[in-house]
Amino acid sequence: MMQIRPRLDQASDHTLTQKPAPGLTAHRETHSGAMRSTRFRPAREKTMTRNLAINAKNKARLAAVLALLVLGVGVFLAQTTPLMTGLHNALVSMRFAVLPRKASGDVVLLAVDKASLDHIGTWPWKRGVYADIIDRLLDDRAAEIAFDIDFSNRSDPVEDLKFAQALERAGGSVILAAFSQAGSVDGADAGMVINRPITALLRNAWPASVNVLADPDGRVRSIPVTESDGERVLPSLASLLAGGIDMQRRSMLVDYSIDPTSLPIYPIKALLEGKIDPQRLAGKRVIIGAMAAELRDSFAVPVHGVLAGSIVQALATDSLVQQRVLTKTNPMTLASLLILVLSLTGVMCLFTGLMGRLVLCGLSMIALESVAVLVQGVNSIVVNTAPAHLALLCFALFLLGQELVQRRSRLQRIRAQKQQLERVFAHTINDNFDAILVFGPDEAVLYENVLARDLLSFAESQKLGLPEISSYLPQTVLSEARRMFAGLVEGVHQPAIEGVMSLPQASGDTREVQYRLTPNSGTPNAMGEIVVPNNPVLCFTGKDVTLEHANQRQIERLAHFDVESGAANRFSMLQQAQALFDRRAADVTHDAKAAAGEAPVPNTSIFAFKLHGLDVLQDMFGMGLTEQLLQGLVKRVSGFTADQTVVARLGGTRFAVLFPTAFNRVDAEAIAQDLVRLIARPIDVQGQQMTIAASVGYALPTQDHASAEAMVSAAEMASRQAELNKGSHIALYDEALADTLHRAHAVENALRSALAEREFEVVYQPQIDMESGAFTGAEALIRWRSAKLGPVSPDEFIPLAESNGSIIALGRYVLEEACRAASTWRSDAVVAINVSPVQLATRGFARLVADTLREFDLNPKRLVVELTETAMVKNRVACLNELTELRQMGVRVAIDDFGTGYSSLQYLTDLPFDILKIDRAFVLDLERGGNALPVITSVVDLAKGLGAKTCCEGIETQAHHDLIRQTGCSSGQGYLYARPVELVDLSALDGAFCGEPHRLRAVVA
Repeated sequence: MMQIRPRLDQASDHTLTQKPAPGLTAHRETHSGAMRSTRFRPAREKTMTRNLAINAKNKARLAAVLALLVLGVGVFLAQTTPLMTGLHNALVSMRFAVLPRKASGDVVLLAVDKASLDHIGTWPWKRGVYADIIDRLLDDRAAEIAFDIDFSNRSDPVEDLKFAQALERAGGSVILAAFSQAGSVDGADAGMVINRPITALLRNAWPASVNVLADPDGRVRSIPVTESDGERVLPSLASLLAGGIDMQRRSMLVDYSIDPTSLPIYPIKALLEGKIDPQRLAGKRVIIGAMAAELRDSFAVPVHGVLAGSIVQALATDSLVQQRVLTKTNPMTLASLLILVLSLTGVMCLFTGLMGRLVLCGLSMIALESVAVLVQGVNSIVVNTAPAHLALLCFALFLLGQELVQRRSRLQRIRAQKQQLERVFAHTINDNFDAILVFGPDEAVLYENVLARDLLSFAESQKLGLPEISSYLPQTVLSEARRMFAGLVEGVHQPAIEGVMSLPQASGDTREVQYRLTPNSGTPNAMGEIVVPNNPVLCFTGKDVTLEHANQRQIERLAHFDVESGAANRFSMLQQAQALFDRRAADVTHDAKAAAGEAPVPNTSIFAFKLHGLDVLQDMFGMGLTEQLLQGLVKRVSGFTADQTVVARLGGTRFAVLFPTAFNRVDAEAIAQDLVRLIARPIDVQGQQMTIAASVGYALPTQDHASAEAMVSAAEMASRQAELNKGSHIALYDEALADTLHRAHAVENALRSALAEREFEVVYQPQIDMESGAFTGAEALIRWRSAKLGPVSPDEFIPLAESNGSIIALGRYVLEEACRAASTWRSDAVVAINVSPVQLATRGFARLVADTLREFDLNPKRLVVELTETAMVKNRVACLNELTELRQMGVRVAIDDFGTGYSSLQYLTDLPFDILKIDRAFVLDLERGGNALPVITSVVDLAKGLGAKTCCEGIETQAHHDLIRQTGCSSGQGYLYARPVELVDLSALDGAFCGEPHRLRAVVA
């Protein structure tokens, strides 16, 4: 091999001559046997450079101090922003956790827990139970008694009398709960109303407010000291029970440093059974409240997560008992603190470098927070240190940014030096089929040919400083080269090394290069000994094998990926998931759980989703565009997930995402929601906007999943359940899903005999003419009151009835009942029935309708058949045949929930219909200030253009009515006019259906 080295005075025939760049004066000096070059600078130039560096450093320090002051002013002005408030709350919670304290023991909590509920019976309890509780507490000499239970409604008079008598025996030592709420849910009464206990109970008891104040983040940090409805003022339960607080205060902070587990808590069952030592209750303040999970009286609080409402009341009371009424710092104190901290930090920053400033910022934050913790723990003063912390943090980031700018300037100077040095190497090796690089122990590139530059170079932005081999080769090859140089220096012969490396390209692709590293290991002397040169070099040769390896990977890809969508196939995903299972099992081999014989919990989460309407899109746009849709969807989901996740097609329209992470339920729920929204976004395929929906089910790691196959199956089961969920289309495989499946099984079993047992009934929701206000008819709605299950929602049993075929019998029942009812109405009133897509797909539906109309002598024009857009899309041919026959006999057809399904104009032109029913979601959007009104107007105009009428659902207020009427909508229905009622209750509408047409004057006036 040719030996390449800098020119020596005694150069051999094999030595290439190098000339220094013009303008440089060099001399040679020997250091460790190697030749070095050094440039001389005049003393004046060094002095000027030093002075410039000092001036630049002083300017940087002044700029840092100025930035600190500006940041301080900025964060002080922004202290009421959500970010600052959230940071302050987090710091206060941290202080609670750092200095915990025990409860005083003067406040005792009697819990309505699960055991007490089971012991006494169905909730709510008879009020005689509370009378017994009071008597037992009086016997045990309790000082005061407070009930965190609602007594605002009357119950059995005998039970109310028992409770009132017990209160009289207590002699005014009992406090009863009152709470405030909005005057009206429809906004008619915007004031607050205090729900007080009934009058009979207040004769010998004190009312007290049990309301809490929730912050915007949902956590309860304080309670109101008093509550008022404009006429009466009530103290809070804590202030009345503990006393010792200024009633002029609007609210008080609860001291959550008090450990709730240190509160004396006893179940009511133990009190009633006499199992509580009377000494533990004597002289105590006793609070009776709910703690059972099914009573749903719980709040999110700092430090402790979620606590029962009665525990929050007990902590508030104990805060007063321990004289822990927390006081906030005022704005002037906060401003003074901020100025002091920033001034001290700024002055000290003038005398330190970057690391010193960063350390100073950190120490300032630690010292400040330590003082705040001490003040809050000892003096009950809540110091708002959030502005100071944020200012110091932003200042540290500013310092880092300033340092990065300075380093970039230095790197630019180094780059200029590199460009100058590159001119020194005038000779390059270009005539070769392989890339060639020659470099020395300092890793500086001595020579390169054109092919090496094209094959190995990174982007220009990555070539910083002197031309080093690290600018071209990855770390693994560099490590091999360094080991070879170390061996050459020690005189050890080094053989050539071969391998393959991957290089990222500026385009985002990866280039694979097969390489060979060959050392200049020296030549034998006359004695046969290897003489190692003073300046050894390595020669790198490489060639591009990207295409060759890509062909090999393509063959493997066909065996592990779905060709149509580009996603991994089921086999590949199971293989990777099982590998994660096995790795997890290996990691916990020496774990305590493994020693106990328990199965390891896999560190894996799987999300399965099913695409809806893919067959429809395939019919509309063809197989080619559908495949592009799937490929775009898989690419979108892959971009949404992390790098190590796997997106796989399980088969048909079912896909899965494998995460090598064990998510908790909250994070997994958020990911599932993001997946639903991500998939629902339109995808542009050759200029065509295509939209598809999905339902997502997910399985989290538990010991129940013994294998990857079991976990994938669990996720698939959850995705099937998600198809049935209305609104969210998300389901988790857990005990709740098992219960849901059990519930669905029970509903399906009860459904088989429900019709024979006459458990179904039909109710009617009237419809009015929007212009005249007259009742025009009603929509028939089915209801099920099961003897075994109680009331069952149509959203629950209709899908099951459609899946098992019993919807045919249910539909016939509704049709007959609706026609029977309409036959008793006035001659121009119509009745509307909902039709399932399963009914339309059954031959003879139109004949069934005709027979039923003849049976009840009902004019076909008085019957309206409603079906959804989804039903039309899924059963297009069946719809056309059956609906055409119905319209020929005079029955009118309505498209229900228009605007929430596919809403394709193609179906509106192909399918016969007479009425478009506008979904109630558009009406709700009117209240939120959305853009629904132009959409409703457009739908009305579209229907008029097609010769059809419109009916708007969900009209609940006069404002709804006025807005919808302006659009020209034909008719409407909603709670403003009437709720769904039974047939016998229609007479309450002043003969609107059995007499003359009735006009709602109050509505249309």
